[in-house]
Amino acid sequence: MDPHLLVSILIYYSAAELSCFFHSNFVPISLLVTLEMIKFFQGAFMDMDVEMFDADQDFAMRAQCTAINEELGQIEYIFSDKTGTLTCNVMQFKKFSSKAVSFDVSAKEIIEQDNSFVTNPNGLVFRSKPELDTILKDKYNKEYQGLYDILLFLSVCHTVVIDKNKGVYNAASPDEQALVEGARDQGFEFIGREANNVLVVKDPAGYKLRYRVINTLEFNSTRKRMSLIVENQQTGYIELLSKGADSIMEKLLKRGDAATEKQLEQTKAYIDAYSKEGLRTLLVAKKDISQREYDAWNAKF
Repeated sequence: MDPHLLVSILIYYSAAELSCFFHSNFVPISLLVTLEMIKFFQGAFMDMDVEMFDADQDFAMRAQCTAINEELGQIEYIFSDKTGTLTCNVMQFKKFSSKAVSFDVSAKEIIEQDNSFVTNPNGLVFRSKPELDTILKDKYNKEYQGLYDILLFLSVCHTVVIDKNKGVYNAASPDEQALVEGARDQGFEFIGREANNVLVVKDPAGYKLRYRVINTLEFNSTRKRMSLIVENQQTGYIELLSKGADSIMEKLLKRGDAATEKQLEQTKAYIDAYSKEGLRTLLVAKKDISQREYDAWNAKF
């Protein structure tokens, strides 16, 4: 090999190595220690940030990794496919309909009725919280029984448990917790479970009503509804309580009776009105079943 060529090759590689050497990042050991200390103190400031304190849970932000500030600084966009992620899973019981009347539990003043066929073609009737309270105090009011039944249903059909230490409801979903809390605010309070899985509910008159849970059918993406089979210990009857998406529940309802069809149409109109306001909706239904029907179902499933 030509010695001049060999020297040229060696000089080339030496220059390339030197170039890479000088283009590398040098971080002194002492600077690494300084950076870790800075990250530690930044994490301490994040822990003390009052704007990141959750008063509902009495819980402050906790930086468990010194690299958390760097990772947070890289976030530019947040994508979510669940509304609960952006709403913090905070649900409030706003409105419900009982037979032909809708009640707004957040309305403190009498709601002016819209009797115009153009703007209210279905003749929907909206009532306020004071009117609701008045009806619940009058057992002879024609709307009392329907209102009593729906609020009792909400206080019974659930899997909520009570945190005895904090005295609050705990539920698998915020929707279910909001329904139970909404029923409680109207006077139908779920107060706990006794032996043999017996639910105890106190009504506005102070009477304790007991329902023994026989079967629990959890909500899933196939059924799109949650159901309880309970024994009403006041009457001895077995009852099926079910709540879920209106598109699923409607197909399961007993049809054909004129009065039932009219009530269903009015209920669907209320659901449409709630949906236009951006509220999440569901349909509830109840059925009395005989011991023979239950035994046949239980043997099969």
